[in-house]
Amino acid sequence: MMRNLSALGDTALLAPASLALLLYLLAIRRWVEARAFLAALALGLGTTLLSKLLLRACGGAIDLVDLNSPSGHASFATLFYGSLAMMLGWGRSRGTAILLGAATTLLLLAVGASRPLQGAHSWEEVVVGWAIGIGGLAVFWTLRRRAEHPPLSAVPVVFGLALALLLLGGRHFTPEHYIARIARAASSSLDICRTPAVTELKPGPPTMLR
Repeated sequence: MMRNLSALGDTALLAPASLALLLYLLAIRRWVEARAFLAALALGLGTTLLSKLLLRACGGAIDLVDLNSPSGHASFATLFYGSLAMMLGWGRSRGTAILLGAATTLLLLAVGASRPLQGAHSWEEVVVGWAIGIGGLAVFWTLRRRAEHPPLSAVPVVFGLALALLLLGGRHFTPEHYIARIARAASSSLDICRTPAVTELKPGPPTMLR
């Protein structure tokens, strides 16, 4: 169950799904939404990557929390499903919009919770991932609100997601290994987050000041 929920936030699903959604928006000439979605993805995923690199390079620098790598599943899922929910619900009745928002929130909570329950991330890392995704959604909403488009049709979206899940066949992809290697290389070559070495003082005879 947790593995299936986690798969809904996997890069193997959301990367091609995001590309397909972007191409679909361009095909139906919804230029403002396409630009807003692209900007939100660039900001959210870029922030996720940079924070992962920094925290990996500075592993253990923050002792008060268990934070070494923000959850990409949480941030990517929040960006994708949150933006999609806005496009599907924009302009519909208040009740429909609230129902869609509540369903999306439950989905994002389930995807995020699946990560620490599987031992893949800490709760702090999931919360940071959600926060990054919400920041990206704020950008999407700001850029999208001026567009005068009708609500996005749910039929092709649902069909596309179902097809992507079918083609995925349970496969998953995580860039964590590559991110960790880059972070280690940066830490060793650029002296990122290194504490200065302390020279050990050896006891000896006292010296007289003159």
